[in-house]
Amino acid sequence: MIMLNADQIIEPADLFNTAIANAANFLDAHPEMLVAFGVEAARPNKLVGWQKLGESLDFPDCEVRKIVEFIEKPDMDTAQRYMEEGGYCWNSGQFAWKAETILQEINTHLPQATPVLKQIGAEWNTTSRNQVLSNLFPKMPKSSIDYTVMQKTGNACSIFLPCSWEDMGTHTALAEKIGTKRKNNIVSGKAVVTGIGNIVFANPHFSQPH
Repeated sequence: MIMLNADQIIEPADLFNTAIANAANFLDAHPEMLVAFGVEAARPNKLVGWQKLGESLDFPDCEVRKIVEFIEKPDMDTAQRYMEEGGYCWNSGQFAWKAETILQEINTHLPQATPVLKQIGAEWNTTSRNQVLSNLFPKMPKSSIDYTVMQKTGNACSIFLPCSWEDMGTHTALAEKIGTKRKNNIVSGKAVVTGIGNIVFANPHFSQPH
């Protein structure tokens, strides 16, 4: 089971795909583990998760490191300390694991979710699936997998992404990527800016009909 986010820019794609394939092969050999994909920490950053890396695990295809500590969005002072100490990387927010394993981890760390998941699973291959899913999924505890499982498990490991990685999950990150600064605004395309600031203007280009 591979969990990928849609709000990231990762290049080049072939190196990313290789890392995904390595994770799948690693999980065939170590089905009890949870894989988090790490990226190089470029600066102190309180908007991302961090991984403290430990010993290397036995795997021939790439380096896999045990995660000693998983920290989701630390404060800026803590992030600065991580940069100074070394041995940390950013968490990319993407994961790989066996479905059975993550269900076991959820049962351990968020047991109130288990009865709901079991009811959904029991009806998954029936004609009632959509109705059961619509009724029960809103009753699931609302919690991030990062906080609920990854910060608590003792079975997490990291595979490094040897790629450029940019998180587009905030307006600030998107603004820095798509446009140029003009009068305290970010402008992409043609725009007339008067008397306002801290705004992102994006002017999509539509083809004219023939």
